[in-house]
Amino acid sequence: METIAEKLSDLRHMNNLTQKQVSDALKLNVRTYIRYETGETKPDVDLLVRFSIFYKKDLNWILGISEQMELLYFVIDVLEENVKYGDSNGLRSQSCLEYIENSSVLAKHETI
Repeated sequence: METIAEKLSDLRHMNNLTQKQVSDALKLNVRTYIRYETGETKPDVDLLVRFSIFYKKDLNWILGISEQMELLYFVIDVLEENVKYGDSNGLRSQSCLEYIENSSVLAKHETI
């Protein structure tokens, strides 16, 4: 899974922009912007929203939430199939599903 820094760098490259152009557009010091791209520092929420608007890219994608949710739902689908068709992992799969359903992981993501 890509970090926020990697995603910011990818977005800039996909849009054929220089670090200076992005920093100027968002009214940031170029050194500050470079630190975000290298992962030296992380942008605050307000700046992440500005990046999202600037690049016209969903904030969940920039944060990596989209990929995490896709992975979680894939795992849930596999576990449900194991339970449904009773393969050798069926009982463990049922326990895993119950754990996921009772944990706060899914509840946190469903509110986003």
